[in-house]
Amino acid sequence: MRALSTLGIPLIGVLLLLSVDGDAQSASERKIGTLQSGETVIARETHSGWGISVAYAGDASAEQPNPIYLLFADKRNRKRVAESGYQEIELRDKGFLGRAIVEGPGRSRFTITDSWTISGDALSLMRSVLVTGNSESEFLTAITLRQIQITAPAEIRYFAPGLIYGTAENLTPAAIGGADTFRSSGEHVIQIREDRMPAPEFGVWYPDGTGLAVLDAAPNGSTTREDSHDTAVRALTDDRFRFGALGVHIEKDGNQVGYWFPGSEGEVTYRGNTYPGGQIYAWRERYHPIRDGASQNYSVLFRFTRGDTFPRFMRNTWRWAYARFDPPVIHQNLAVLQRSMIDVLASQVQVAHNQALIPNFVPAAPSDHHAPLPYACMGFTGKQLETAELLLADAATDGDARRAGHDRELGLAMMHTFLALKMDPPVGECLRMDS
Repeated sequence: MRALSTLGIPLIGVLLLLSVDGDAQSASERKIGTLQSGETVIARETHSGWGISVAYAGDASAEQPNPIYLLFADKRNRKRVAESGYQEIELRDKGFLGRAIVEGPGRSRFTITDSWTISGDALSLMRSVLVTGNSESEFLTAITLRQIQITAPAEIRYFAPGLIYGTAENLTPAAIGGADTFRSSGEHVIQIREDRMPAPEFGVWYPDGTGLAVLDAAPNGSTTREDSHDTAVRALTDDRFRFGALGVHIEKDGNQVGYWFPGSEGEVTYRGNTYPGGQIYAWRERYHPIRDGASQNYSVLFRFTRGDTFPRFMRNTWRWAYARFDPPVIHQNLAVLQRSMIDVLASQVQVAHNQALIPNFVPAAPSDHHAPLPYACMGFTGKQLETAELLLADAATDGDARRAGHDRELGLAMMHTFLALKMDPPVGECLRMDS
């Protein structure tokens, strides 16, 4: 068995069978097929097993000699990486099946079965991971494709819907993908939880007009209360985590674009709020426990494109995801929604000390840990005058005279509260409600 290492970390043993069915036993390379956009998909055997390659894609040409990637972490957060090619492959129509067995900590064993299929202009992967044995350590798996040709980093553009549109120049330094991500030398990582994005995809565009985008084809955002309330950015392990992460590892010999499951996020993450201080240069690590019978199942698409400007690449990548999921139009009764929202606003107005105000924060459910803030603000987060205007506008058309009168009274009282102040912010920006 060849000794493998990544970043100087010794790898856990990999059981290598290295056999191929039928007439492929003596072949070191097999053409799988051609993508709709012209790229050739190849299964190639190396000293570590069978890998995959996508050729004739220009700067976006990619390969992965080691499709099997597992990261193990113990209770002291010491990490080990196991990588290998497939130990055996089975050729199929427009694709192939790859299998491998990886030995993990504590005599655990991981059986990985990957089904690769050509699907139009995309390369589809359906992965199944089955765990046998137990360990106190935890794990995640990943699939990435590595850029074959080296491209100057300054010429590459990245796309993550809602987050990244080009380069770090378009972002605040502390944002995901911002300048802080690139402040150190060596490898840089943009790895984003998919539940942070409106569509679970990440794209890379190259200066020759080619591009590569990765998409979670069957997203599942299931998580836990502990994860959703983690503002301390701790490493967490739970088999209920069903969200992944998408992104790119930017290395001196090319990009690695891919998917990590469950979704560890870094080099930059957010503490859980959007106010100043929420951005943090740290890893939010997420793992699955190593338990006998545990499994992972996910489906990922890699789409290759050519002949696009970067704006067109972003547009088409977004539309690809939208068409893939085809979200239904859910019609709502707007009259009921409007009536309900106005009633909720009116119910939150507090009248005391000759003031009529709505607290700047009101918990949706009663809680000993979260009380309403004793402040009412006129500006960006409070919208006191806008709320008063809504109450007055609705009262003018409400057919219920009693309710209309009540809401009109509240709206006028809120207006008077702020109009009675000096027109000199910040004097009137926020009022303490118990004063």
